[in-house]
Amino acid sequence: MRAFASLLGINIGSLSGILSGKRVLTTKAAERICDRLGLAPEERNQVLHGLKSRSQKSAKIILSGDVPERIEVEEETFRTISDWYHYGIMQLVRTKSYLEGTEHKGAKWIARQLRITELEAKLAIERLIKLDFLVIGKNGRLSRTEKRITTANKNLTSAALKKLQKQIREKAIHSIEHDSIEARSMTSLTMAINPRKIEQAKQLIDEFQEKLSDLLEEGNKEKVYQLEIGLFPIQNMEN
Repeated sequence: MRAFASLLGINIGSLSGILSGKRVLTTKAAERICDRLGLAPEERNQVLHGLKSRSQKSAKIILSGDVPERIEVEEETFRTISDWYHYGIMQLVRTKSYLEGTEHKGAKWIARQLRITELEAKLAIERLIKLDFLVIGKNGRLSRTEKRITTANKNLTSAALKKLQKQIREKAIHSIEHDSIEARSMTSLTMAINPRKIEQAKQLIDEFQEKLSDLLEEGNKEKVYQLEIGLFPIQNMEN
């Protein structure tokens, strides 16, 4: 598996997800894989034809199956939903507190739960509906249209992605100051490492996040949590 991933020019975690149907494949990545495999033109066309483009604007490509494990979003789409509360809203509408009862819980209730303004909640909901990440049911309640969202290229960063990561870390600081130790877990570990193994470490972190998500999403969904894992140098990297 590791050798095959190296041949294709992708990490082993991505390859495992693609082969199991749990990770989506963009057209650009599919074209690169076809080139690496040296497929004949008719074989290449057959592979690319099997990928369905759902939205030209967001270029969302999914593998076969009714509900994909992941949906990849391109930079243009990600910029519009780069604020942390977009992802909070998509998870909040899956919780027991949102789904229970007969009354309709709108932007005001969502804003209060996430500690954002009602205007921020309304605009975020409008964006998510426009991008087909949320839909409004007959009862007026919002629901998710996809299970998980991820950025399309894990090896690149952007101003929008940096903005989101900064916001998440600010939320972590707020939690340290205001949430009880029983409601959170924040640990750290300082290591002297072999930098050549960073890519392997990233793969292990990806796999861990998936397993932890599967574990915590079993049963009743009552609260929205954010998982943040940081692996970064504290030494001067210029030398």
